[in-house]
Amino acid sequence: MTVQSLKVVPNPAISKGYDITDYINAGHNADDLLAIADQTQAYVPQYSRDLNQEMLAGFTGQTYEERKLISAFDIVERNPQTIPLIKSFINQGECMIIHSAGGVGKSMISFNIAVQVAMKHPNPLFDMFKIIKSQMTSLFIQSENQPAAVNYRLRGIIGNDPNSWDVLKKLFFPVIRDDILTIGKNFEDPLFIYYCIDLIKKIQDQTNQKMGFLWVDPLISYIDGDENDSQRMRSCLDGLTEIAQQTGVTPIVLSHDNKKDGYRGSSASYDWARNVIALKRVFIGEDRIVDFINDGQPVKRIAQIPAIEIISEKSNNMKSFEKFTIVMDHNCRFKKVGDSIPPKIQERCLEVQQALKDIGGFAESNLILAKAISELTGRGITTCKKDISEAAGHGFIKVKKPEGGSTHAYCYALNE
Repeated sequence: MTVQSLKVVPNPAISKGYDITDYINAGHNADDLLAIADQTQAYVPQYSRDLNQEMLAGFTGQTYEERKLISAFDIVERNPQTIPLIKSFINQGECMIIHSAGGVGKSMISFNIAVQVAMKHPNPLFDMFKIIKSQMTSLFIQSENQPAAVNYRLRGIIGNDPNSWDVLKKLFFPVIRDDILTIGKNFEDPLFIYYCIDLIKKIQDQTNQKMGFLWVDPLISYIDGDENDSQRMRSCLDGLTEIAQQTGVTPIVLSHDNKKDGYRGSSASYDWARNVIALKRVFIGEDRIVDFINDGQPVKRIAQIPAIEIISEKSNNMKSFEKFTIVMDHNCRFKKVGDSIPPKIQERCLEVQQALKDIGGFAESNLILAKAISELTGRGITTCKKDISEAAGHGFIKVKKPEGGSTHAYCYALNE
């Protein structure tokens, strides 16, 4: 039998030096005692009250006296605003998830972003997003890149000139057993949460500035359970929120896609993030010199170049950006390129352009241009008409309304 509550009923006769028998003999009965019991509060030992207050203080960071409430009126009156760290990309304190298939380049992109925001006078990120707050610090909690890999990648981004290495003093990795890999931990564990908070406070003391970003790479390494379990995922991510609330850091989580290149994990993580960005592996066409003809003119062919398409899938407190494509150069740095066109389509568009040149740069009708393309490539007229649409859509040629009394719907010309 379990006791649900306990009351210590005071003896109504004890003030006169008598016991309960004297109370009954004086004319009182059981109903009088039950009435006193009803008015008595349940007994709570003092140590339990103290323990509950200690637990609540640990949960909220406040004692009972310090606990506060705020009304909606006060919030609106104070008029708080989001603080952009990278304009139209991420705001201060707002959690972000970046996800992709393995090997696309999540870690390289995270290093590039961390280096750029650490600079004193940074260029726009990907030539698009203005970095509002410079010289920001980053802490990497990661399980995939050992010191040699980090050294190789950062030397590629920064270069081998030690005079430019000062920016790297803003990037930090915890050291466990003489390595920078953090393994066997999860954000549901209060001890790991406090460990991360202590690391951030240590960095803040060392740099004498507020922490910028907390990078978690990859998320799956810090989950104790099935990532499709919404309850466990939310509990884990709430641990990250606790770190952000106590330190002011902005968490960015890197996550692997499933085998179908779709977002992996429960909807709880997607709901938790204020911003979600997808990275997709694509290939773009690029002219490469493969030979020279007799007069020294280069012979070019279109080669497939690996690239990354960046897509804004969720953006709660800012306008979503249009998807764009970046490529990595030999220095491990990323640059934005024009709209990606699959190499095969680009090659066909160039053939349309060449056929139009061969007939003098102008075609009075769709059929005339299609015949010229067919003579050049050997493809059928119907296929060549589809190629014309692709070339016009991608801006390789111009489509015009014919002048005068022409019976054709459109005519075609080379771009000036």
